[in-house]
Amino acid sequence: MKKENIKFDLIIPVPLYWKKEFIRGFNQSALIGNYLSKKLNKKMYQNILIKSKNTISQTELSENERKENVKGSFKLKNSGIIKDKIILLIDDVYTTGATTEECKKVLLKNGCKKVIITTLAK
Repeated sequence: MKKENIKFDLIIPVPLYWKKEFIRGFNQSALIGNYLSKKLNKKMYQNILIKSKNTISQTELSENERKENVKGSFKLKNSGIIKDKIILLIDDVYTTGATTEECKKVLLKNGCKKVIITTLAK
């Protein structure tokens, strides 16, 4: 990935529910986002998109159950920052895309121009 070929305004990692992040001690998507932020000289906003609902783990769920599980679980704190921006949304693992699609839906609904989804593993 060449720096000059990347066309986005800011980075947002997929958030964890606050309690899960507190117990784990970190958000793996934010760690990836932080690295990319420094490498690509782009701003990362970790606390704009939040997970407002404590959902059960997606690991044992079917694709349809995953979509239903994350539905309505993400909220935006400050839509002004993302208005008319192209967002690079970072997640650690892509399985069915249910989580990233739900985040994308919230971002687009709140005024961002475009969402580019990037994951570390599939």
